[in-house]
Amino acid sequence: MQAEQPPRTNQTPTAIQRFAVFVMIALGVAVAALPFLPPITRHPHQHYQFHRRTTQMRSICQGLLIYAENHRDQFPDQNEWQDVLVSAGLIETDIANSPLSNGEDTSYFLAPNRGNSMNSTELMLYENPKHDPKGVLVAFMDGRVEMVDHEVFERMLADQLAQDPQP
Repeated sequence: MQAEQPPRTNQTPTAIQRFAVFVMIALGVAVAALPFLPPITRHPHQHYQFHRRTTQMRSICQGLLIYAENHRDQFPDQNEWQDVLVSAGLIETDIANSPLSNGEDTSYFLAPNRGNSMNSTELMLYENPKHDPKGVLVAFMDGRVEMVDHEVFERMLADQLAQDPQP
């Protein structure tokens, strides 16, 4: 009969045991971090759609600014700006349509302005106010795009309309 060996006191964990501990720690960290993850992970479609809308507006704004640079700081006519920018190759046709559009309404409106002023409070472009109950997506002359409350937007637009149309 074989003699019993005393238990080893300095056993090292096997690779499988080390991997299991690693996985348990990683899962614990992931679960603990879950409440701190940004909303994009909880509502990816809404975030993607908002990002797409703001990106489209920035692209249109860039097209408008390039157009104005080549036309003595004047933007195209409010009723023709989309066709003018598309025919000049400054934007693609699909960019002029908001992801929230039903296809029958106008997606974006060129705000009444006195040309390229680069005034950070002056509206350049805005999305159809009917598209989003949370607010209106607005592009300012400095290229910034923000969501503003409907009431705030109405005041901003009224203030801009009340300004003298001549530079």
